[in-house]
Amino acid sequence: MKFLVATDGKNKSYKAVEMAFRTALGFDCPLAILFVVAPDSKMSKNETIKAGMRVLGRLKLKASGLGVEVETMMEAGDPAQIIMDAAARMDVDAIFIGASDEGGFFKSMKKSTSHSVFTSAGCTVFVVK
Repeated sequence: MKFLVATDGKNKSYKAVEMAFRTALGFDCPLAILFVVAPDSKMSKNETIKAGMRVLGRLKLKASGLGVEVETMMEAGDPAQIIMDAAARMDVDAIFIGASDEGGFFKSMKKSTSHSVFTSAGCTVFVVK
């Protein structure tokens, strides 16, 4: 088994990361952590990349302390599409994503990212509130 969690470093996605850590630990399987640099971010692309590197670095350290094997990655583009493409490419068994009642990373056009991933992904999706 392998899981993927998408994060933007905010509270809603942090809860998804925590659940993904616990689940990966319980199943003794690897976890991929994805930070998406969204084109509609309120920060500049460079600021978003720097923030993403800090988030991924902290999460990698935390995973190491918990004993969870992780792979971190950062990709740019439409968040929902990037998440689904990464999940398919990595052949993950499940995606963890934060609920979208906030803007920014979890909002893409008229549909939320979590809604788009939930309805279109080719694997199980856990939307964490």
